[in-house]
Amino acid sequence: MFQFYTSTYGIRAVLWMQGETDTQGPIQAVDPNNVGLRNSWEDRTLRGEDRAPRTAPYSNSGTTEKRYVRNADEYTQKLREIIETSRAKMGGKEIPWIIAQTSYIGFGSFPGVTSPTVVIEGQKVGRFTGLNQLLQGPFTDNIATVNDRIQFDADWPVHFTPTGAAIVADRWFNVLKDVCTNNTLTPVTLQDLGTEPKEVEIASDGQSLIGPDGFSGYNWVNDYGTVNLNNSIAQTRAIATGGNQTSVVRTRSGTAVATSYRSSGTYQVVVQNGLGLPVLTQAVKLPYEIIDDTNDPTPPTSTTGVTCAEAESGNRSAGTDVQSGGNASGGQYVGGFDGASRYVDITVNVGSAGNYPLTFYYASGESGGYIDYSINGGAISRQNITANGAWNQFIAAPTLSVALNAEANTIRVQGGFRFSLDRICLAGGTTPHHPLPHQRADRLPSTSPA
Repeated sequence: MFQFYTSTYGIRAVLWMQGETDTQGPIQAVDPNNVGLRNSWEDRTLRGEDRAPRTAPYSNSGTTEKRYVRNADEYTQKLREIIETSRAKMGGKEIPWIIAQTSYIGFGSFPGVTSPTVVIEGQKVGRFTGLNQLLQGPFTDNIATVNDRIQFDADWPVHFTPTGAAIVADRWFNVLKDVCTNNTLTPVTLQDLGTEPKEVEIASDGQSLIGPDGFSGYNWVNDYGTVNLNNSIAQTRAIATGGNQTSVVRTRSGTAVATSYRSSGTYQVVVQNGLGLPVLTQAVKLPYEIIDDTNDPTPPTSTTGVTCAEAESGNRSAGTDVQSGGNASGGQYVGGFDGASRYVDITVNVGSAGNYPLTFYYASGESGGYIDYSINGGAISRQNITANGAWNQFIAAPTLSVALNAEANTIRVQGGFRFSLDRICLAGGTTPHHPLPHQRADRLPSTSPA
């Protein structure tokens, strides 16, 4: 997760505020009244990400890790390991760290315990010799009154009240303000990491998606699902003509692999650069809607000759509603077109002014329906439609010819009679910038450890 977010956004600094448990450990490890707690702090084998034993710093015997720190040197060494590992994970770049001084905790019969000679001393940045890009964070042990800490019976635990949290936030603000205004620490950018977003191409025959050249792994993601950076697939992703199918695609090494794919949904490839860091690409929403995931001000283009825009992506009036449907191209469609006051505005781009073929994809459960539409606020035109016997089974209306301006155009589909709208498709057009998918946390890709 650290690799993914740092590679996607860059990083100003890691904020470290920890130490309460290290104050608690030496006390509970010798508690004569609680065998369970004593056992929980016993030394044990230290294991790496692969679960294999690894050499432990300040070990009693090789791989046996001390479960709690006995002195300031041990705390500093353990934190040094974390800092150095974070930098190694990011290709050796000096990720900035800001280290707070925090050790206060309350538990059991020990309210208000601190560790000034072990934890606080171990958190001093001057002890981390040889490491650059470190800054001392706020001191928080003196935020300790009953108004500052949440009280549980006789305990004074680590958690802050709103009053205490405001004090902590203010102290962090003063540190971060200096970092941002005086460039006390140098941020690590996407350019430093070589993880700037890349483009995905649609093949000229419209049959496949092609990831960017020059990367070591191609990990295709469907509908912003899980990314496994250890499971590279192929640079080229075939597009089905309909339904769920299986195809054989060619990998960069020439190996044929079986790949499941769908004719609708959102596709994106996460690649790895020479440092092993993930690089996001533009996302493509099939059929052929380009989603600008790169924040590039240049309007994206379509290479297929046909561009579709989902009805649910437009600006809707009150009364219309987005509904879910498995037969809709994007899994959703717009209904509620009852009367001229109900509409959806959909923006499309074309390279030059002229006449362009336009097709509405609709459903109509009753006969006698029609669609009213207008172009760029002009006169309303009407297209009669035939019923297909369902409200969520979408078919193409007869293709129209519409006059469009160069660049952006607004096509308004407004309340006609007896229809719901899935999408519109324009031959020779390009889609506008789409809201960035990463603005919705529920659509962020998740990652497994690289």
